[in-house]
Amino acid sequence: MFNLEEEALQKRAAIHTAGEIKHQGHVWGKVIELLKEKQAESTGFIERARAAGAVDVLFLGAGSSAFVSETVVPLLFAESDYPEFRYQAVATVDLVAAPKQYVKNRPTIAVSFGRSGNSPESIAAVDLLKQLVDQLFLISVTCNKDGELLKVSGQSGERHLPIVLPEETNDVSFAMTSSFTSMLMSSYALFHPAGMADWDAADLATSANQFLQVSEAFIMKNFAEKTPKRLIYLGSSTLKGIAHEASLKTLELSAGNIDASFESVLGFRHGPKSLMHKDTVVVTFYSADAYTRKYDEDIVAEMAADGLGNPLIVLQGEEETNSPAGVEKIQLNGKSGADPLLRNLLFLLFGQSLALYNSLALGITPDNPSPSGIVNRVVQGVTIHPYHEQ
Repeated sequence: MFNLEEEALQKRAAIHTAGEIKHQGHVWGKVIELLKEKQAESTGFIERARAAGAVDVLFLGAGSSAFVSETVVPLLFAESDYPEFRYQAVATVDLVAAPKQYVKNRPTIAVSFGRSGNSPESIAAVDLLKQLVDQLFLISVTCNKDGELLKVSGQSGERHLPIVLPEETNDVSFAMTSSFTSMLMSSYALFHPAGMADWDAADLATSANQFLQVSEAFIMKNFAEKTPKRLIYLGSSTLKGIAHEASLKTLELSAGNIDASFESVLGFRHGPKSLMHKDTVVVTFYSADAYTRKYDEDIVAEMAADGLGNPLIVLQGEEETNSPAGVEKIQLNGKSGADPLLRNLLFLLFGQSLALYNSLALGITPDNPSPSGIVNRVVQGVTIHPYHEQ
């Protein structure tokens, strides 16, 4: 990536991060094959839960895994094959700290995400749910067949459906990349299998590889002079989750040297726009929905009219948009931009690539941007306290 050969990436401790970003199109094809193989089993599991009266569907995760939940819930609200379900994104770091404020004792489907499956909050969340919910139907979506998440969730059967993603999704690097996008695809397909019928492995790989090339060329051209001091990602609805994840990638891979944040398009005016300075880079993800996109265009036009001269970048599909002078535009081609899920996946490839490029420019080692151990690939230092109902 970025015209760096494998030996150079190896020397700069970026080989895993670069490889895991770049191979995502190929990995998505393997994820599709797995999901199609398990479709009958998955549908049967969800139907059993529905027959038992389950209406609540909780998507659980910590860190990037929680942002998978934030991203998939709005998609399923609009497109799910089970429209009667109440889809909720609940971060395990919130649930573990205050379980009674997020969990009711009624039939519940809980979808737990885990790259390693070893995050202490993820394991504790499953234990708490078992304690608090009599009719609990667990779905574990993980990249690690040997993780504790699968062990604590119990054997596959009436009450537990394990989805173990291909080994390539278990990112070796510090930052989650292919694990995030693969878990997002999987959770979407579980509750919207009809949407999976249109996915073609070869087309996905082509779309990912082409957009990565476009993104790399844009990044090298526009960020060759210096890394941004401040970077903001904006997105509405499901794209707010993608903005959240993209900003975290920048924070992680820059070891906090770039002040990265995110916000919804409409929420940006309510205080966070104070971050706007002449050196603030703002990336706006345009929605696939024509109505929502009007608000995206409005905020970009407003920022351009503010006259700060700061870099404004827009990611969009082939749809016609009003782009003020000076706004840089990156465009998806064909159905890549029309499919809301694929649009999310590809937009995130840009955020991942920009985070990697900035990390290298800062002289940081992306595969382990925090060698001091201040932060870790699997979170450490968490004490899980026994829970007793009041």
